[in-house]
Amino acid sequence: MTDVETTPVSSMSVPQAPDRPVRPAPGPTVDRSPAPTITRRRPRPATAALAGRQVLVVGPEYASHDALPGALPDGGAAPYTTAIAEHLATSAAGVTVLTGMPRHPDGRLPAPYRRVLRTAEPGWYAPERPRVIRLRRLGGGTPLPGTGRRALRELTFLANAVSAGRGQPADLVLGITPGPAGVAAAARLARHYGAPLVTVVQSPVGAHASRPALALERYALCHSAQVAVAAECYRDSLLAAGVDPARLHLLPTWSRVRPTALSRAAARDALGWDQDRFVVVAAGPLDHHQDGATAVEAARLLDHRLADLYDDPYDDPYDDPPARRDRRDGDGRVEILLVGDGPQRAALQQQAFGVAGLRVLDPVDDDTLPLVLAAADVLLLGETSATGTATASGQLAGYLGAARAVVAAVRPGGSTAAELLRAGGAGVRIDPGDPDALCRVLLDLRSAGPRRAAMGRAGGRYARAHLGREASLRRLDAIVEAALAHPWSEGC
Repeated sequence: MTDVETTPVSSMSVPQAPDRPVRPAPGPTVDRSPAPTITRRRPRPATAALAGRQVLVVGPEYASHDALPGALPDGGAAPYTTAIAEHLATSAAGVTVLTGMPRHPDGRLPAPYRRVLRTAEPGWYAPERPRVIRLRRLGGGTPLPGTGRRALRELTFLANAVSAGRGQPADLVLGITPGPAGVAAAARLARHYGAPLVTVVQSPVGAHASRPALALERYALCHSAQVAVAAECYRDSLLAAGVDPARLHLLPTWSRVRPTALSRAAARDALGWDQDRFVVVAAGPLDHHQDGATAVEAARLLDHRLADLYDDPYDDPYDDPPARRDRRDGDGRVEILLVGDGPQRAALQQQAFGVAGLRVLDPVDDDTLPLVLAAADVLLLGETSATGTATASGQLAGYLGAARAVVAAVRPGGSTAAELLRAGGAGVRIDPGDPDALCRVLLDLRSAGPRRAAMGRAGGRYARAHLGREASLRRLDAIVEAALAHPWSEGC
């Protein structure tokens, strides 16, 4: 069953009550164009313990409205924060979300969000859906160093969230990372209302974070009735921060991609791809979380190492790479496809100039993405030092669910490497930032069809058993029930 609503995005300097009309703020920055239709799937009802209660969710990332063309894709923790809030709204009397504003790839705010401190989104019109308040964060375009910008964004979000949250009812408060500001604001609001606090840690701030960030995270953890963590490898760091083991639970990140039943050949027919190419797909936002640069250099090495096998010695060496590539169609060459958009796209395209075995494709919607994953021979995940759990684990969950062999260029001992190890032979891990190692692994898998098929079957079995959305939401229900039954934390 789907819920279909047509509502415009409003621009307000302060959030409005549900029973008051939302009037757009004056000025030329208000987007007055008709909003498109929004189609939402009604989730399974949450726990009955939420009946008649108000829930306040605080997290800096939330899925953007469909009326925002050009905004960054909803990556990172945004899809999971959205799913959690919508799930809780099926049983609670009301759910209010305090979150950040979406941005264009160049850092600019979309028109409905400019020159406002807070904006109430159309959830006010639908009692069964979360009521979303977007909060302004400063620091996106300031001439400060990277650490200074991050600190300014965190602190302004903290102050804005605490101020906005004081006007919202709350019988239960959820704080969701990334970033310490959201969970610290949730802890402060939980104390203000005397409500139990649940902290969902998608990625801890880390031992090398600044002292203020560590202090904010510790403040939230010490005042949480229950703490949920997205990966087992983060359990030790939270225990070291003083979290009671009895209050610590695993809430694994699931994939929002529904696998297709089509075969590789059928998926390629649907997409118009060549059947004979060995295709490696890396699908995700092209941002600082994804190591696209290593994939480009690996494609360059593959071009050189396969040249003796597939290049015609009489080819004109001055032909442009696309012309040479067109003449090689159907020859079984390796081709790496980066599917997505983001702030690193232009730099990757420039780096890939002259590389015949790599293409950067536009992002696809949720209906087409399963076809892209199914059409691949190998799925590639490249992790940088800035990659968070919600990004890497969610992407890996989608890859495993697609039942294709996975190559993960990730750190040993990290959450992604641990998940891949638990999947039991579903993929190969290599060190990040090593294009030569990536080149060798892809060449090995290219000539090992039975091995790739076995890896895909192992990943599909593991995803069905452990990485489903419904299983994670049932865990969330149990965590919420425990928080409501034992609302107070004794501190760290």
